[in-house]
Amino acid sequence: MALMDIPELGPAIREVGRVLSPGGWFVFSIVHPCFHPHVEIASEYLEEHRYDKLRPPEWLPRHAYHRPLSAYANELGVSGLALTRMREVHHPSGPGTGVPGLLYARAVKR
Repeated sequence: MALMDIPELGPAIREVGRVLSPGGWFVFSIVHPCFHPHVEIASEYLEEHRYDKLRPPEWLPRHAYHRPLSAYANELGVSGLALTRMREVHHPSGPGTGVPGLLYARAVKR
């Protein structure tokens, strides 16, 4: 979940690509980029922006960064990582009925 708290996604993922050995995995999870209330209006989905978290614990940053899925996929590719698996999970008890709440992904160093 820390990828959402990092203002500059590119340098973080490039560092992952640098330190992984060929065939090594990078596994991450994020709140799904289309999860309500992070994107109030569907037309805002493609806009990268900082938003305030609803109820962050005091030991976490008070804000996070929304990015569309393509931002994550493109940074993985630039960093020598190939996205090999992705899962979008919906939790029926949460807000945003019908919208995935979490995204899990695995990328492999080429």
